[in-house]
Amino acid sequence: MSTRQKVITVLIGLVIFFGAGNAEADPFFYLYDGSVVPDDLSMQNIFSTQVFGGANWNASGGELTITTVQGKNAAAWFGNHNPDYDTVPWDMADSDQGNFVSIRSKLGANSGEWNFYISDGSFGASYLFMPGEVIIGGYGNYTIDTTMYHNYAIQLVGGKVLYTIDGLPVYYGEAYNADRKGLIIGDGSGATIGGYGSMVIDEVMIKTVAAIKETISTPTIPSGVTSVNTDRSYSYSTGGSSSSLGHNIQYFFDWGDGTNSGWLPAGTTSASKSWASAGTYPVMAKARCETDPSVESNWSEALQVTIIGNLSIVKDTETRLVDFFPKTINGENGIFLQYRESTGTYVNLTNASDYYCPLRGLGEKPSPLGEDFSMIAVWRTTANRAIRFMI
Repeated sequence: MSTRQKVITVLIGLVIFFGAGNAEADPFFYLYDGSVVPDDLSMQNIFSTQVFGGANWNASGGELTITTVQGKNAAAWFGNHNPDYDTVPWDMADSDQGNFVSIRSKLGANSGEWNFYISDGSFGASYLFMPGEVIIGGYGNYTIDTTMYHNYAIQLVGGKVLYTIDGLPVYYGEAYNADRKGLIIGDGSGATIGGYGSMVIDEVMIKTVAAIKETISTPTIPSGVTSVNTDRSYSYSTGGSSSSLGHNIQYFFDWGDGTNSGWLPAGTTSASKSWASAGTYPVMAKARCETDPSVESNWSEALQVTIIGNLSIVKDTETRLVDFFPKTINGENGIFLQYRESTGTYVNLTNASDYYCPLRGLGEKPSPLGEDFSMIAVWRTTANRAIRFMI
């Protein structure tokens, strides 16, 4: 088998299988590397096989090459075809236990109608490899260069099937009905569907008793303003989560004060929050699957949001008097004086002193008298201060 990196893929297929085999199966795992043909003596407890009618196979350099002839009663396949007479001691698992099978393969030039089928005795799934596409059972046509190596996978459990190609989910949904257990890889149809040309395989992974487990990746740390006033609404965003099954994602914010955003609709990545009390609050996010809400991600890292309180504003005849207690921003004490524009951006006021900041001549002023605006100030000393802003 080649040493290049390979993505494990699972395929489960359905054709008309022969044999009942409804007993509950024991767990079975095997990784085939293409080093020997499937009917080699060393494989007699792994695969059941058939080669007839001019079809043949050979193994060389870690690759199994199967060739067949279209239009003749010819076939060459391996897997687990008939639990009634096969010598292999394992069987596909029942539907509630789940099965996982993966194959890394390519077609030769001018080749098509090669099969990868699996059935658990109740449901089945399949790939049919054609020039320039694969036909996925229960899904439809998927365009891909089948003459290049790709990983094709199916995981089948409880009537649901997950198809992945090169590790990416292509379809997750209902499997179709099948009343026989079995696994076929190759040209298993004889004269019914005449495979032609060749199929090359360098890896097959079989794992029975393998339930589908969905995972949700952890969202990014929330983004937003980290120094804010009380009783004002601020927006925070997250993202970056995905479902291993390709499902839609919902997000949830914990505001660090005992409240939360609730689960947001799928596609919504931001929510707004206002805090009533000064302090520092850890804002975190997590995600869940919209299809199966019980599947959740881990919590994101926390964004530390410092609430510095509001300023009380009193109108004077020609001034606005702002009385407040000293605050700390970013852990440093010092003069830090700004006004808030209508866009929400804070703009520094120059000429600030310990007590007083004239507004005349600065080019921009806060909102006109009678309209709401907010200020932030931090002082060097710990004494209470009152500052007058000239209008």
